[in-house]
Amino acid sequence: MALAGLPAGAQASVQGTLFTTAVQTHVPAEALARVTSYVTLGSLVAVPLGQAAAGPLADRFGVSPTLWGCAAWAALSTGLVLTMRYDGSPGPETIMGCAPRCAAHDRSRISPAPPG
Repeated sequence: MALAGLPAGAQASVQGTLFTTAVQTHVPAEALARVTSYVTLGSLVAVPLGQAAAGPLADRFGVSPTLWGCAAWAALSTGLVLTMRYDGSPGPETIMGCAPRCAAHDRSRISPAPPG
């Protein structure tokens, strides 16, 4: 069990770091708390849904294949995220029409404050 927990913990660390960085980079400061709360709510709602699906899947396919399928899904999704690069192509921030505001906001958050 502990051996299986190691890659799961590594995956959660990678996902958490990448997601938090993306949210703080692309969401304007005035919406950051609201977006974070909605994302957290969505994540917490997904947990019981996954738990509810695990029993029927284990009954249908067996416990071991279900666990291996979940492990493969976690490994595949983490691997796909790690292969992505941000190349400036249109994303949600440009589709929703806040790209100029978000870009200016991002620069102000990462640039040092002017002296005085």
